[in-house]
Amino acid sequence: MIRGNIGCRLFARVATLEYSGKKGKKVPWIKVVVETNESRISDLSVNAFMEKFYKPYCEQHLPKDAKIYQQPTHSARRVLYLSPKAAELCKEFLSQYHDVSEMYSPPDTSGFDQLVK
Repeated sequence: MIRGNIGCRLFARVATLEYSGKKGKKVPWIKVVVETNESRISDLSVNAFMEKFYKPYCEQHLPKDAKIYQQPTHSARRVLYLSPKAAELCKEFLSQYHDVSEMYSPPDTSGFDQLVK
């Protein structure tokens, strides 16, 4: 657990993903924003996110359509974009992140870092 006044905005909230379990509902892209006052803390938060992701990713035998992109920034803010398959794999722990939003059209990921290939 990280303690002290670091300005981290990773508060738990209920992130309900409407597509889960609904027949015919298209799975959305998910945008996750990690915002702290320090780049080091943001990097640790992204690393923790990826560690949580890799368990279901490996259990599903590394699905090719599960992609995660990170938007390059010059600040401590980190922005991740999860493909529909990656979002499906992350639905169990997305509620741990404060700034999670659904996107029904794919983002333009040109120039982004691909964290899962």
